[in-house]
Amino acid sequence: LFRRKMIFDFCDPIYVFNPLKTKIFTRMANAVIVSTHRQEEWAKHYNSNTHLVHISLDTSIYTRFTKDYRASGEPPIIGWVGTARDHMNSLQILAGAFRKLLKETRMPFRFVLIGTFGDQRVHDLFDIPGLQAQFVDKLNYADFESAPREIQKFDIGVVPQINTTEWHKAKTSMKILEYMACGVSTVASASGELPYIIEDGVNGYLAASEEEWVEKLKLLLGDQALRERLGRAGQRTVQERYSFDAIVPRIEQVIHTLS
Repeated sequence: LFRRKMIFDFCDPIYVFNPLKTKIFTRMANAVIVSTHRQEEWAKHYNSNTHLVHISLDTSIYTRFTKDYRASGEPPIIGWVGTARDHMNSLQILAGAFRKLLKETRMPFRFVLIGTFGDQRVHDLFDIPGLQAQFVDKLNYADFESAPREIQKFDIGVVPQINTTEWHKAKTSMKILEYMACGVSTVASASGELPYIIEDGVNGYLAASEEEWVEKLKLLLGDQALRERLGRAGQRTVQERYSFDAIVPRIEQVIHTLS
């Protein structure tokens, strides 16, 4: 309003819930910063000076909790971290894959879900015959080390994500970066922004169907060397592309173009 330079930055598709307000700020801004390709596509309709700068994390914290594959226990742990009540539809993908996996193989594994927040629906969803499941209510997120401390115990980190709404198609994903930053091998749905982060078979696995989820989990459960190779590659990806060291200079560049 006072003609000061303004950068409008959003990391989730807030235009889904506040379309008018988001459109107004996007038009008013001298520059817009978004976190996913889908958000970039939307924002460029209203502001040509839009920059895609993905959400990032302080890798120095996560590197201290790098997965030690020499100390991997048995059975392997498949893990998920988040707020489960906000991801119930996506978690159904995982529950379906577990049912099929337990029928098709005798390879043992444990499932650890962090973030039930007392929601009984989560326990019910994974009340699957033969599944060894452990539920953690929540972490102390005021402690920046709480998440990586638990993630390093995983052997496989999973990010199931439905692709039926604009929110899911355009949202960013922090948990996939957290898994990878700890050097944990990762399987993610082939939807939204996730395929831009994961190169299938190189720094993790992508799954586009329940059958592919089962296939990729089988491969990782049966091969510790493969888990380590993909985990190390994923960690390098985050350090090179999604760390503060990689992202902050790009933010500075946007600021300097407006000065």
